Amino acid sequence: STWAQEAYLKAPNADSSDLFGNSTAVSGDTIVVGTQGEASNQTTITNGTTASSNNSLSGSGAAYVFRRAETIATPVVTSVTPSSGVVSGKTVVIFGSGFRKDATVTIGGAACTSKTVQGPNEIVCTLPSNSAGARAVQVTNPDASTSNTSITVTY
Repeated sequence: STWAQEAYLKAPNADSSDLFGNSTAVSGDTIVVGTQGEASNQTTITNGTTASSNNSLSGSGAAYVFRRAETIATPVVTSVTPSSGVVSGKTVVIFGSGFRKDATVTIGGAACTSKTVQGPNEIVCTLPSNSAGARAVQVTNPDASTSNTSITVTY
């Protein structure tokens, strides 16, 4: 319900007549901004924040591609359902936050035999073989950030 500015987009070689933003396209975390009046003589694709300031090719135009930097949150496990009375090979649902689609899940140090990350707050996991007792649930994101280990599932 509330919008807040997250970033300010501007061409690194902006001039007043470039018409930056004359055309735009957005897909997910990527935006392409056209500049119909850009006059740079640059003929190569560059990455980063540099662009030619040589304005000898009037009206040649340009496109700038911006991608929002991905923030990988630290995963947090808040609960597991069911949390007790389960057996190896059965499915549990892990709830929490900050789960990435390529996160790994271990129960008592053993990887789930299958897992599906439903979204940033839910993972479905098929329990691995483990001995009886309470076993810590741990979610690890691709950047190696790891969840708390105080939540357990009891076999």
